[in-house]
Amino acid sequence: MLGRIGGRGNRSLVPDNLDPLPTLDNVQAVQETIARLIGDVYAGKTHPRVASGLSQLLALQLRTIEITGMANLERRIAELERSRLDEVDAKLAEIAGTSTGIELGRE
Repeated sequence: MLGRIGGRGNRSLVPDNLDPLPTLDNVQAVQETIARLIGDVYAGKTHPRVASGLSQLLALQLRTIEITGMANLERRIAELERSRLDEVDAKLAEIAGTSTGIELGRE
């Protein structure tokens, strides 16, 4: 009997009444899930050790969302800068075409 102490009887079962995990594709969804997790620990629905492991995964997901957002922001800024340079080039070409024979950029 000593071999069974902490064995079969120590297994944890997954409860049937778990709420489905929301899609964690934005910062607000991750923040709401963290708040729900804190409430579940406080209410005794979730063991603190389980919540600790989940919080690390949620922090990783949050960092991933932030990094992805920064990459998208950098891409958008580059596109705007490129578009603005094209507008300036077009304006300079228009000015050069209507000037009185002065060539821009040449001496």
